[in-house]
Amino acid sequence: MEIKLKKELAAEKLRQAIRSGTFPVGSKLPRGTELARKLGVSHITLRAAFKELAAEGYISSIHGRGTFVVGNGCPAASAKVLVLRDFSFGLRNAANYILPGFERRCCELGILTETVSAAFLRSGSRRDLHRILSQNGFSAIFVAGGGFTENDPLAGLLRTAGLPVLAAHGTPLDRERTGFSVMRTDYRTAWDDGVKFLLSAGKKRIAMLVNSDYKIRYYSDEEILRRFAELGAASDASLLAGASADRECFETAMTRLLAARPEAVFCGSDFFAMLACEFLAERKIKVPDDVAVMGFGGYPGGGLCSPGLTTVDFRYDAIGVRAAELLLDPEALSDPGFDIFTPHRILIRSSAIKTK
Repeated sequence: MEIKLKKELAAEKLRQAIRSGTFPVGSKLPRGTELARKLGVSHITLRAAFKELAAEGYISSIHGRGTFVVGNGCPAASAKVLVLRDFSFGLRNAANYILPGFERRCCELGILTETVSAAFLRSGSRRDLHRILSQNGFSAIFVAGGGFTENDPLAGLLRTAGLPVLAAHGTPLDRERTGFSVMRTDYRTAWDDGVKFLLSAGKKRIAMLVNSDYKIRYYSDEEILRRFAELGAASDASLLAGASADRECFETAMTRLLAARPEAVFCGSDFFAMLACEFLAERKIKVPDDVAVMGFGGYPGGGLCSPGLTTVDFRYDAIGVRAAELLLDPEALSDPGFDIFTPHRILIRSSAIKTK
């Protein structure tokens, strides 16, 4: 009974390691003696665990070469999706945070995926796209992130595909411009909730710092001042500023905002919020004691900052999970009225309020 229990525990630890990617498909497992030592079992117990995993399709042993990972436990394919993404913008690209949850849930649901860059499709023709789709048996197209421009040639190309297209984390204009199914954050409600949180923390003079390079804003300056007044915050035009990521421009905007004596700075992105914390620290202004700082977006690295970044979290991982589930229902995605808001939340950390 004890040997059986140890075998099952060892097998489950290895399953988890394979599913999580610690031992990816195609990789060679460590030598038996080394792996047995890491798992805290005997070599005989490990061999029994190997036999179980081989029967389940996780591993295969090749005499004289070792044991290799040949599967990750995904069920048989229930659909096949072409994943389209833009590989630019680095850390600011929401696709980087949506795709892990999407791929994980696809694996659980048995959805096969293949990824192609937007630039690759743009450089091809309609015939190229149709060849790719017909030869590979795709059932839907997933766009990891939206932001289609007006009369976007890529959107025009995808409309000829004859397949459902789902854009995750799109903009308010994506649905209108493309006709695709769109998942999007309710930016105005999210912004309101951020202001309400800062007000609940006792901050009435809230400065708003947005990226002036963005072509789409959640509110105009006039609407921000009106919402400030309606929500109970100070409605003062000197508390509004726009800046670019250029260091000099950003510092000029922050200096102007500080002259208005804000109790909090609510930034239009987490990256601006991190820059704001750095700017304040350089000037010996304590966060959050002197000025609270709040971001907008939910960049996963915000919790590693010092202080930890309070933010309106768009829940990118959950967006990816929900997108995978929606792709199993192509008929629903073909509905011309499909437009879904994804949930957001406030992540409370030490940049906006003292936490224990």
